[in-house]
Amino acid sequence: SAGSKSSYSFVGRQQRFLKFSFSGNGSTTAFTLDHEPAGKGLAIWVYYNSAWLQPTTHYTIAGKILTTTFTPESGTTIEWFLQVQ
Repeated sequence: SAGSKSSYSFVGRQQRFLKFSFSGNGSTTAFTLDHEPAGKGLAIWVYYNSAWLQPTTHYTIAGKILTTTFTPESGTTIEWFLQVQ
C-alpha cells in the first residue's frame, strides 16, 4: 500500500513526532513504521478514516510493526502520529 510520512518538531522540546499515512487496500493489516514509538510502544495515536482507534482493541504494536485487528478497506486512510525518543 502507498504511504507517506512527515516529521514535526516542537521548539524547546527534545521530543519528536512523526506522522504516517497509508491507504487501505482490502488485504494489508500489518504496517512497518520507520521508528519504534516511545513509551514502550504507547506513544502512538492511530486514526482510521479520521476515527481514533483504541490500542489492543483496534491495533497492536510489536517493535516497529503496527497490526490492525481489522482489514482496512480499499481506498480508506490509516494515519498515525507517534513520538520517538
